[in-house]
Amino acid sequence: MSERMVRQFMEMVRIDSESGNEARFLEYLLGELRRMGAEATLDSYGNLLASFPARGCSGAEPILLSCHGDTVKPGVGIEPVLADGVIRSQGDTILGADDKAGIAEVLEALRVAPVHPPVELAVSRQEEVGLYGVKAMDMSRITARRGFLMDNDTLDTIVIGGPSYFAIDVAIRGRAAHAGMEPEKGISAIQAAAKAIAALRLGRLDHGTTANVGVITGGIIRNGIPASCSFLAECRSADHATPCAFPRRPGPCASPRRRSPRSVSRPGPCSSPGSPTPRSTTTGGSRWRWWGSAPRTSTPRTSASP
Repeated sequence: MSERMVRQFMEMVRIDSESGNEARFLEYLLGELRRMGAEATLDSYGNLLASFPARGCSGAEPILLSCHGDTVKPGVGIEPVLADGVIRSQGDTILGADDKAGIAEVLEALRVAPVHPPVELAVSRQEEVGLYGVKAMDMSRITARRGFLMDNDTLDTIVIGGPSYFAIDVAIRGRAAHAGMEPEKGISAIQAAAKAIAALRLGRLDHGTTANVGVITGGIIRNGIPASCSFLAECRSADHATPCAFPRRPGPCASPRRRSPRSVSRPGPCSSPGSPTPRSTTTGGSRWRWWGSAPRTSTPRTSASP
């Protein structure tokens, strides 16, 4: 690694850019790319799009290099530490190498490559939370028919496909009551959510499928039976049919005195390939929403997989 690339990577990860708050980092990149001689701009959604002319050749078709500018949490106040040739965070935050390492590599390659075709660069927003930047990107500014996504954790692997991805938002409605005075009048949405989550298959389901529940929210007071609860889940699979079967309908959830409304609904038809529109169904006291996309089998034109 060149010292310049290491310095720039460490400079970039110090700029906060959690999903939804990437503006300052993308403005930094905008200035950097213009200083390197690129035509660069932000589209109406805030994605960065740039183009470099060919160097040392003529007549070559342009290629697209794609990265994303956002990071997962906790990504505020990152302080990188270089020790023994390895860059790590101080420990309180992520490092932000996903995907600022890819961006640093692209910038250095464009500086030093003696020969390259016309290069288009796309740096998207909000990749980590659902590919929102890519879905809203101004594709009229991209002419390349071949693209490379610089977002991998190995140096010797080329990925030519991506998984189907389903984001599932669950809202459960119960019935509020005072937990000490009249608990028999209540139906706990949190208990229903807990039983539903416990009935799901999570983790690595098979060699090409993972599922996870990452966020749960519910209740407003310690001594109140909660009337509402929500949780956020996801499923990814190389086989599009597998996410269509997730989540499995768990067994019924019941209070000691009465049966509660069903807390989990059966998903409806799978979303069509590439559909950006959330679908939803409602059964009993719960609603599922999900976004799905079919697996890709060739190199995508823009960034992929959150």
